[in-house]
Formats: sequence, structure tokens, C-alpha cells
Amino acid sequence: MVVVPFGAMAPRRSTPPRLGPLTRAQLDDHHARSPHDVRTGHHIGSYVQRVQYEIVVDGHLSSRWTAWFDGFAITGEPDGTSVLRGVVADQAALHGLLQKLRDLGIPLLALTQLDPKGN
Repeated sequence: MVVVPFGAMAPRRSTPPRLGPLTRAQLDDHHARSPHDVRTGHHIGSYVQRVQYEIVVDGHLSSRWTAWFDGFAITGEPDGTSVLRGVVADQAALHGLLQKLRDLGIPLLALTQLDPKGN
């Protein structure tokens, strides 16, 4: 075992050493500032095409649920079902929406991916 007297160790640096000056383009590029490739919600739209879905559930939901279901439009049908229509950013967002329906105990009758024109 090696005993190092107090104060003999080099002081810790509070910031990592810089490898060299950054250019203006590197400063403007968030990837140059971070070693991690982090994509937040506003970045997803530039990488993934957003998809529109139609979800049919049993029972009538009032329009007040629109905000809770991520802005999906809710329409009550005469046959006792409700149709939710809206756009999701990715599969994770779709699964989150389906989990909300499951957690409320609302029976899912149909899930349809609509073409980009919404037909």
C-alpha cells in the first residue's frame, strides 16, 4: 500500500481541459458542444415523418379529453363509439396514447394509420 501525504496530489480541475479553439460554426452546432446525440421533441420532426392515426374506441368521450389525448380530435359517432384522429411524432408517442386508453379501461375497437392526406 502506498501512502500519499495530504497535499501531494495534484489539485482537481473544475473544468475539463480544452483541446483547442472552436470555430464559430462549431459553436453554433450543438453537437460540437455535447458529446451526446440528444434529440428532443422538436428535433424528431426533422428526422421522422409524423403519421396520422384514427383510433376507434367503445363509448362516447367528450371533447374535454382532447388535451389529455395529446390534441387528438374526438368525435362521437351515432353507433356509440368515439373516433380519435390526430398526428403522432413516433411509435413511442402512439404507444403512450394507447396506454392512456388502456389505463382508463376504454376498449379499443380499431387503430388505422391514415395516408398523409388524412383520408
